[in-house]
Amino acid sequence: MERVKEKCNNLIIIGILIFMLSFFSTSTICLAASASINFTTKNTTVIVGDKVTISLVVNSSSNIGDFEAYIAYDPSVLEFTDGGSFVNGDDGILKVSDTNNVDGTTKKKYVLTFKAKDTGATEIRISDKAVVFNSDDGNEMSVSSSPLSINVIAQKETSTNNILKSLKISPGKLSPQFDKNTNKYTVSVDNSTKNLIISAIPEDNKAKVTVKNATNLSEGDNQVIITVKVESGDKKDYTITVTREKSTTSGDDKDKNNTTDAGNGNDTFPKLSNEINAENVNGEIYVGTNSAYKVVGMPENETVPEGYINTKIKINNVSITAYTLENDLENEFLLLYLMNKDGVSGFYQYDRIEKTLQRYNLNEDKVNHENTKDKHVTQSDKNLDKLNQMYLITAILIGINLITISVIIRLYRKRK
Repeated sequence: MERVKEKCNNLIIIGILIFMLSFFSTSTICLAASASINFTTKNTTVIVGDKVTISLVVNSSSNIGDFEAYIAYDPSVLEFTDGGSFVNGDDGILKVSDTNNVDGTTKKKYVLTFKAKDTGATEIRISDKAVVFNSDDGNEMSVSSSPLSINVIAQKETSTNNILKSLKISPGKLSPQFDKNTNKYTVSVDNSTKNLIISAIPEDNKAKVTVKNATNLSEGDNQVIITVKVESGDKKDYTITVTREKSTTSGDDKDKNNTTDAGNGNDTFPKLSNEINAENVNGEIYVGTNSAYKVVGMPENETVPEGYINTKIKINNVSITAYTLENDLENEFLLLYLMNKDGVSGFYQYDRIEKTLQRYNLNEDKVNHENTKDKHVTQSDKNLDKLNQMYLITAILIGINLITISVIIRLYRKRK
């Protein structure tokens, strides 16, 4: 009887130990730290002879202590030049050794410098196994890594073709007719023409074309210069002598034509030139093309779109209130608050490069913000699902152990 009792006691102790081991092992799974290793670079396609800078970034939710890893690459494509005090090696294998760390951090970054040696493709990747230790408890973390592909191409020959394929103007007609080998042209326009619209297309689609003196034409002769510049640095100028007719309108007629009647609705908006201009008319600022918009103050019930802040811009030396992206002050696009000829006010988007205006679509920005939020929510849901799975596994193990203990106790009572 005593032996039976002793065996049952042993079984109870074993069951309790199994329960405790299951609990602690599950806790370890839930709390196990992990780290990820990623390689990044500005350009994944480079030219032979280029300097290639690659960042190796180690991230973890826990504090990172010691870190060691081997990095593989193709030495026939890239030549290793520098990696700081923690990186050494050559000929296709580099060793990263960052040990004896006292203060832990959740992110570490190492910069590797290569020279593009020859044409071809190579992967920058972790070779074998990377070792990352948790600085809080000294345990080794589980590590995942992603390779980076680099493509090295041959040096391209720079173009010297600085010739125009076509040259068109409006209004007027070029004299003589355009020929790519003819550099000088003339055209006559009437006095009402203040700007010349020019379409200049180069034979080399990578060439840069600039136009000077095509706006605010003076009466008489104006020299409009079209410059074609190619990758090699070679330039070629095409010159158009634009003769604008002198005005035949008397001073009294000009005063009559410039008079506006404040009571005639749409007629209070002045006529501007064919490009985006700004004018101050009797203290009121107008901006736009022929159909001008009036710059008005934003009413109290309106709010500035999210991410934008108040600023000032100058168009034709006229200062205008505008709104720019807070995190990108040099953005090509600004917002202006304007009123059209029908008296409807709202935000308009001004393109600083193309000098154009268009209605601002606030809903499109809202959709972009919502999409960003949805991505964060989706990631949070995934993390929650993983946590729930861990809790479920823990609950099942606890249940199994409780059943085991219950069965052992019953057997003990029956034998007793």
